[in-house]
Amino acid sequence: MSLLFQEWDGFLKELHDAIQQQLTQSHVQYFSDLSEPEKELFMERATQAIKGGTVYNGLCKKVSVITDQSLNEDVSRQLLEESPMDTKTDLVIESAEEGALSLLKKWPDMKNKLYICLNQPLPLHIRQLTWRLYLSNTKVRKQYIDQLNTNPRAAISMYDYDISQKCETLLNSEHTFNDLKGSVGIFYGMKATLSYYHSILKTKNRLRDVEHLLAVPFMDVASTNISRYCHEKKKTFWISHIMEYM
Repeated sequence: MSLLFQEWDGFLKELHDAIQQQLTQSHVQYFSDLSEPEKELFMERATQAIKGGTVYNGLCKKVSVITDQSLNEDVSRQLLEESPMDTKTDLVIESAEEGALSLLKKWPDMKNKLYICLNQPLPLHIRQLTWRLYLSNTKVRKQYIDQLNTNPRAAISMYDYDISQKCETLLNSEHTFNDLKGSVGIFYGMKATLSYYHSILKTKNRLRDVEHLLAVPFMDVASTNISRYCHEKKKTFWISHIMEYM
């Protein structure tokens, strides 16, 4: 580990020098004189300036080696001590997934690193967290809750029955959605979300079929947190959480 500390120190020195160069070029005496957004900008520029260099690449390589070593040691321990049913490959993937989740929860700003997973299928738990990090909108959720508390009828579309029928038909007839079929919680979540969505559009036009279909991925991702036999008292709670993403 001492080698990692040495390379980390080398990286910090290069980063410091790159920041200092920017300060000089910008005629700023101290880094502390910058505003928080300016500090972030200087840090980002400095990191980009040293990215690809010998010290930067050396640090990345060392971190990669240590991570692989630790991961393999942990998986080997599980195989010896716990006798799991999963294969070594499965355990490595699960451990890597847990590590990614832990990093994202601790440093959510690292979500931009997920661009490497673009157009790739994500494990459910990573997808749930990723969507929450990128799509969560507490303001929208609050608006929905406030609407229910003040005028719940206004949160329902004039075509609520039509939306209900389409949701039920879609969930029961489309083979791709077999896992969601028969779930009362998913049905209510999908119907109420689309009904509220239509109500805030302030239009007399009915929702298009594609808009019903677009709601399904959100229901699928939320399905592990929604009871198939949704209790009436919990209906609003689950729907408000789904509403954050739409």
